[in-house]
Amino acid sequence: MITSSAFTSLRLFNQHISGTPYTKPGELLSFMGAMQAQDYAQAKWAVGLRLPGTTGADIEKAIVRKQIVRTWAMRGTLQFVAAKDYRWLHSLFTSKFLNTNSSRNRQLGLDGKIFNKANSLIVKSLEMEKLLTRSEIGKILKTSGIATDQNRLSHILHFATMNQLICFGPRKEKEFSFVLLDDWIPSPKTLPRTKALGELAKRYFISRGPATLQDFIWWSGLSAADAKTSLETVSHLLIRESFNGKEYFLSNDATDSKHLDGGANRIFLLAGFDEYLISYTDRSASLNPKFNAKAIYNNGIFHPTIVMGGQIVGIWRPIVKGKSITMRSEYFTKMTTTQLKSVDEEFQKYILFAKDLSDT
Repeated sequence: MITSSAFTSLRLFNQHISGTPYTKPGELLSFMGAMQAQDYAQAKWAVGLRLPGTTGADIEKAIVRKQIVRTWAMRGTLQFVAAKDYRWLHSLFTSKFLNTNSSRNRQLGLDGKIFNKANSLIVKSLEMEKLLTRSEIGKILKTSGIATDQNRLSHILHFATMNQLICFGPRKEKEFSFVLLDDWIPSPKTLPRTKALGELAKRYFISRGPATLQDFIWWSGLSAADAKTSLETVSHLLIRESFNGKEYFLSNDATDSKHLDGGANRIFLLAGFDEYLISYTDRSASLNPKFNAKAIYNNGIFHPTIVMGGQIVGIWRPIVKGKSITMRSEYFTKMTTTQLKSVDEEFQKYILFAKDLSDT
């Protein structure tokens, strides 16, 4: 039986928020499996928070150096993944994502003929230019008679990405770019589907435990059958614990008592859409349900949060004015002077991370 305090401390530890042996973004992403990255600036902070001393520029360098890639992965949303894991992760979800989008593609008048023409144009253009921004690709397609309005361009780029023709590259003057996947990741790591499913489950439960099977189904976007098979494949690496009447899984060595103190009384400024919340279906262990609407706007927008002792005690966001960054915050509980000082100390870490202001 896990106690409430141990429960959140374990999650802070396993998610490498309260400490990590890693120093490089690629190492962290490989351990985590994937990290939500639809809000690019906040996604970089989610990585940076877990790698003390890194800056937003370091995350950008990891992309330029082909160590991490931003792509559509879990649940069809944008994620950061380790480059070496890119292909086997994509292979798990390609068919599902393409089927999910088929109805909308038909509504937009996007059929196989148009996709094939667009893919050919994009590949040929990237063979010459090596790197093209979203707007540059849009102009190429439009010039060739392919409509890109009404979000058609997003669907065309998504289709080419899911078919492993292209992937996101580094930013070009702060605009997102695309590159040929075979150029960017020339030595693909592939896994048979059964092994890939097991690998995904292993990384999830080791990095997010304690977590339930339902949590894994939500996070991964896998079918219930595939998720159950995945969990069974790696069950020998995990232990089962009961908490509030539910069965949770976590790493065999995660309950070592030395792991339980790291985040017990510490304060952290988590990123928006941070894995600490978004990885689970039931978030009540760290977020009082009466504050759900404040922390998770419109049931889908995860605000940056303030965590104290494993509990979400407020929300925050950076405000940029000229060359300075200040913090706007809202607390769910009364904070002491000492606690507010700790919040400010954590914010100073964020300022150092985002010191060139391009990460806010």
